[in-house]
Formats: sequence, structure tokens, C-alpha cells
Amino acid sequence: MTLTKDAAYGALLGNDFIRGLSPDQAHAFYECGKVVKAVSGTVFIIEGTFNKNLYLVLGGELEVYLPDNENRFSKLVLAKRKPGHYVGEYSFLDASLASASVRTTRESVLFQVSHTAVEQLFNADPDIGRMIYRNLLVNLVGRLRESDQELDLIQPVPRMLNSGLESDEF
Repeated sequence: MTLTKDAAYGALLGNDFIRGLSPDQAHAFYECGKVVKAVSGTVFIIEGTFNKNLYLVLGGELEVYLPDNENRFSKLVLAKRKPGHYVGEYSFLDASLASASVRTTRESVLFQVSHTAVEQLFNADPDIGRMIYRNLLVNLVGRLRESDQELDLIQPVPRMLNSGLESDEF
């Protein structure tokens, strides 16, 4: 999979991570990173290690997973990430070790930007920082809501009459 520089930039503009940035701000963000190609099966974030980059998916597909180990009987796939999505945001936000591994499931094109470069851009233009942090929060809240709905399907919560305030159980 190959993207021209213009096509890569166009794909980046459609990524949720930079939604709402002005053209000049988006270009400034683009100048902070680089476009990288990865063959299928490339592991580029490893659970329990330090991750210093954000990766925005421009093409291809990624798998976010917990690998099998002595505490886990088998690999657990947490999510698939496609163009418009991104990974590495947890360690960007909290500077902790990676909570999952990430690999390509087919040839992919990614925009790689270091945490340091992003922080420097935020310091130079706080409006970019505000917009990107807002995008991150909206995305993470959306994922939490999806998880809540999945958990509700697994173990439905009994519904109280009239929102539970008039239940005899209290």
C-alpha cells in the first residue's frame, strides 16, 4: 500500500484525532510527524513497554490486543483500528507503559508522531492542544459508552420502575 504525500495528507485530514483544526493548524501537525509503511504482522506497540509515539491510521488495519502470557491463556483482541482511527493515545495521556499491543493485520500506512513533538506543538499553539485533547476525550467517552452497552448485554441491569426512585427495594 502506497500513498503519495498529497494522499497521505488528505487521509490525515480525515482522521478523528485532528478534527476541527484549521488548515494551518493541520499542516503544522503534519510537519511534526512522518508517514510510515508497515507490512502485515508488524507489531509496533508492545504491552508493558514504553511507547513514545502516536499512530494515526491512514490506510490498512490495526489490531489492538492483549497477547497470551503466563497470566493469560490466549490472545485477546480488544479492537480493530481502520483509517480515521489512532492508537498510542493512552500512553500519550498518562505517560504509562502500553496497556495493550498493536499490530498491523495487513499492509498499512500510518502517520507517526512522537509524544514530544505533539507536546511541543501544543506549547507553541495551545488552541491545537485544546482541540486535540477535546477530540481525545470525545473518542474515549464514546468507547466507554460502547463498553457500557456491551456489558449491559452480558449482564443486564434490572430496570427500576420510574427510574428506581419509587422502588420498594429502598
